[in-house]
Amino acid sequence: MKTRGPKPAHVPKVAKPRTLNEKLYRAGYEHGLVSNTLTDLRASFRCGFRRAKLEQQEERRKQGVVTLPYKIKIAHTESENGENRGGGKK
Repeated sequence: MKTRGPKPAHVPKVAKPRTLNEKLYRAGYEHGLVSNTLTDLRASFRCGFRRAKLEQQEERRKQGVVTLPYKIKIAHTESENGENRGGGKK
């Protein structure tokens, strides 16, 4: 699968580890362009993944897309004894 955008070495702001495995780094970069889930925890893979995510974020910023904080909704459930723990009416 071909990727768009600059090669991983052209994106600034991410320091590469001293013992960089280039194959893992490129695999992490490619994975970061298509997924939001980090699947490998080795340093070179994480570095490539992080670089791809920073690149995507910078590209969205240039296009004027604003990323807002997440809003989390907590489901209101009833407890085992039947009382409503959501604070509202039953």
